[in-house]
Amino acid sequence: MFDFGIIRKTKEKVEDSIFDLTRRIELKKQEKEGLLRKPSSKDDVISMLHEFIDSQADEYKLRLGHMLKRYIENPENIRTATGGYKNSPLRLLSFTGKDPGGSHDPLHDAQPNLFYIFREQIKESIKQSVIDMPWPDSGLSISEREDGAAKLDAEINKLQKELKDVLKSARDSGLDV
Repeated sequence: MFDFGIIRKTKEKVEDSIFDLTRRIELKKQEKEGLLRKPSSKDDVISMLHEFIDSQADEYKLRLGHMLKRYIENPENIRTATGGYKNSPLRLLSFTGKDPGGSHDPLHDAQPNLFYIFREQIKESIKQSVIDMPWPDSGLSISEREDGAAKLDAEINKLQKELKDVLKSARDSGLDV
C-alpha cells in the first residue's frame, strides 16, 4: 500500500513555510510602521523651524528688492519738486515689506520682515524653547528613518518574492495551499 504520509508531511512543511514567511512579512511591516510613527527628535523639529524661518526671511529680502527696484531704476521717483520725498522712505522699510495697504493680513505679512531682521535671535529663541520642552522618547532622525524604511522595504519585498515563489512552486507541484 502507498504511504500518503510523506505527501501530508511535505504539505505541512510548505504550509509552515508559508505561515512563517507571512508572519515575517507582517513583523517587518510593523517594524517599519513603528519606525515611522515614533515622535520626531528635538533636533529635527529645530531644524525644520529654522528652515521655515530662513525661507520666510528670504521671502522678505525678495520683497524688499522688488520695492527698491523702482527707486533704483527711477531715481526721480524719490524726490518731489519741493525737495521732499514722494513716498516716505519708511514705506520701503514698512513692517510688511510691501506697499502699505497691500494686504488684508498685516500680521501675516510682517512675519517675513521680522524673521529677516531678527533671524538669528528668533532661531536661537526657538531652539532654546524646544530644548526646554518636555519631550517624548523620539525615534531616529528623519534621514535615518528614511534609510531604515528603505532597508525594511527591501527586506519586505525579498520576503514577498520568496512567498510568491513558494506558493507558485507548491501550486505547480499540485499542492493545494
